[in-house]
Amino acid sequence: MRLVRRSIDALNAYGNKKLVNLIPFIEDGRTKGNVAYLHGLSRSGVDVANERRGIDTARAYEESAHHHEYRITETHLAGDDYARSTKRELDWFQDSIDWQRFVNPDALFGLIDLLLGAFYFFLEVERQTYGEHFIKKGRKYLELFDSDLCEKLFKIRKFRVIFLVETPARAQTVLEDFAENGLASTIFWITSVPEMKADIASPIFRTPADYLKRRHSFNDIFSRKPL
Repeated sequence: MRLVRRSIDALNAYGNKKLVNLIPFIEDGRTKGNVAYLHGLSRSGVDVANERRGIDTARAYEESAHHHEYRITETHLAGDDYARSTKRELDWFQDSIDWQRFVNPDALFGLIDLLLGAFYFFLEVERQTYGEHFIKKGRKYLELFDSDLCEKLFKIRKFRVIFLVETPARAQTVLEDFAENGLASTIFWITSVPEMKADIASPIFRTPADYLKRRHSFNDIFSRKPL
């Protein structure tokens, strides 16, 4: 607890120097309790990180994107907890992603088992209303799967894509529309924020190919044949 307090004090001090943005944050649906703050580098903070620390992957944390960044961080921490609890490793790539590539994921991560190998996932956090952009993203990923281009851009060929949406109802919409538009593939893993926050290790994922029959979990991929 003392270390946490010192860390918060340090972040607040950087905030006073305009190096860190302190953004009030209230989780959707929350009506009681203290207001939490999200901390992220300001543009001045990025300059300091680049020039004084040599950290060329630092990014400014814009207030307009704070909820999106929070969801990415939640997923990162939940994935790390899963990996630790199953004696596996989480390999997370976010800062190194070139945002001008063929696809523009929020993150790429691998779950690594020393005996069974690595399985990779692109993460797409989607807070906006469902629309045609979902289908366009899906088609790009389907084209990228097991391709020379994928190997060139990301050093992998096969992967799954996690679409994390805000509600179970929206997840159902994505599943149905993907299935109806030529995207009935098991590479697309669809889930919602409530399911992810409840237990990321449980069967919280469904695919457009078999969503009426079964659910999937991270544990499944280590007990079945590769894609």
